[in-house]
Amino acid sequence: MSSSSSQKQSITGGAMVKASTPTTSQTASSLVSDLARSTTLSSSSCGSCSPSSCGGCGSFSFDPSTLNSPNTLNSPNQQTSLSTLTSLSTSPALGLLPDTPMLDLSPINVEQKIQMITGRNYNSPPLKVPPTPRQRRQMLELFHQQKEEQEAPAPPALGDPRYPDLGDITQWQAPDPGASPESLSQLGRREFLRQLLLGVAGGAGLLASISCTPTERAAWTQQHYLRLSPTERIQALLRLEKQFWKQYKKHIRVRDTPALPGVRFGFALDLSKCIGCRRCVYACVEENNHSRDPQIHWIKVLELESKRGLNLHHATPYYDPTLVPQKGHSYFPTACQQCDNAPCVKACPIGATWKTKDGIVVVDYNWCIGCRYCMAACPYDARKFNWAHPTIPQSSLNLETHYLGNRPRPEGVVDKCTFCIQRTRRKKYPACLEACPVGARKFGDLNDPNGELQYILKHKHIMVWKAELNTQPKFFYYY
Repeated sequence: MSSSSSQKQSITGGAMVKASTPTTSQTASSLVSDLARSTTLSSSSCGSCSPSSCGGCGSFSFDPSTLNSPNTLNSPNQQTSLSTLTSLSTSPALGLLPDTPMLDLSPINVEQKIQMITGRNYNSPPLKVPPTPRQRRQMLELFHQQKEEQEAPAPPALGDPRYPDLGDITQWQAPDPGASPESLSQLGRREFLRQLLLGVAGGAGLLASISCTPTERAAWTQQHYLRLSPTERIQALLRLEKQFWKQYKKHIRVRDTPALPGVRFGFALDLSKCIGCRRCVYACVEENNHSRDPQIHWIKVLELESKRGLNLHHATPYYDPTLVPQKGHSYFPTACQQCDNAPCVKACPIGATWKTKDGIVVVDYNWCIGCRYCMAACPYDARKFNWAHPTIPQSSLNLETHYLGNRPRPEGVVDKCTFCIQRTRRKKYPACLEACPVGARKFGDLNDPNGELQYILKHKHIMVWKAELNTQPKFFYYY
C-alpha cells in the first residue's frame, strides 16, 4: 500500500508500533499509548535482530534494569529520550493545548507510588488510629503502674529506721505459731470464696479487676496476715502508707510491731472509782482513729442506779449531766474483754480474727468480708461495724499506727478494741488508762507474778462479766 513506504512498522512481542513521524491526524495520546504498550510488551530485541545489535527497525525494548534511570527507554544499542516524546504533547503542529493530559512515562519510585495511592508523602507521620477499648484499658493500667513505681519509696532493708520492729526476716516462720488452730484451719475458706465469686461473676469480676489500679488489685488479693512473708508484710505496709498519703495528704506510719516475748496482757477496772466522765471514750477515739461520722466508740460507759445494784438490764449509755458523778448513780465502762475462749474467733468463717501470743484478739481488716458473724457471737457488744467510709479530721489523725490496730479502716469491715496494740507492744500504757482522771484503770502483764494485776487479783474483790459463758476474759472488774 502507498503509506507503507512512509511508515515503517515492526512487530515487537505482538504489538504494532509506528516509527514514522506522526501526522496531524494522529493524537498525541494515541501515539504515546502505543509507545507505552510496545515498551511493556517488548522483549530484549525486536525478534528480527540479534540480541547484541539492533538493525534499526525502530522498535523499543524494555530493560527492567533501567527503571531507576530517569527519562529513558532503552534498547541494547539505542536510547531514546522521553523528553522528545513528551514534547509532542505540546507541539503546535498537533493542535493541542499545553495542558492536555498525557500519559507520564517517566519511571516512578516507591515513594511516588505511595503518594499516588494514598495521597500522602512517604515521610509523612503515621495516621493516628484510635485504640480499641481493650488497648485503652491496658494503656491506663500501664500508666497507673508506672506512676506508682515512680512514687514508691525505696524498699526498706534490714535495719531500716522506718521499720525497726520487723526483726530479722531470716527467722520468720509460717504460719505464726501464736495463731489459734481454728483460725489456721479456716484460712482456705476466703480463698475459696474469692475464687467462687470470680467464677460466678464472670465478666463483671474480670472488668472490676481490669478497671482497678495495680495497688487496689494487690490489696484485694493480699494473703492472710499470718501467711505473709516478711517481704510481703513490708510491701503491704508501704502500700498502706501510700494509700493513706493519697487519702489524707499526711504520712501515716504503719508499724508491724510483734508481740513481746513471754507477755500476756490483762486489764482491770475499779468500779468504786469510776465517775462516768467518758474521758476514756474520747481518748480512745483520738488514739485509734475512729470515725467521727458515723461515730464509732470501742468503749461504752453505762450509767446505773445505785439502788438497783449492778443490774445492767436497767443501765443506759445515754446520759448527759452537767456534772459527774450524779448522786445516786454508778458507772460501768465496757469494752472488748479479750477472751481466751473467744466466741467471735470461733464464729468467723474465714479466720479474719484470732488471738495473738500476747493475748490480744485482733482483726485483719484486709481479710474481713464484713459478714458480722463475730458481732452476733460476741456477748459483750464489743465489736463495731464500719457502715460507711470513716470520716476522720486531718487535724485529729494519729500518725503512729499498727497494721492490726488503729490504722484507718476501710468501709464494710469490723473493728474492736486492741488494748492500744500500737502502744502496748512498745511498752506504753493504753490511751484510756492515761486519760482516766481518777486512776480507775490498771493494765499490765498477767504473767508477771510481781505485777500490779497479780496484786489486784489476789487482794481485791474480782468480778468477771458473764462468767457463766466461760469466755475466760482478761478484762477484770474489782472494788
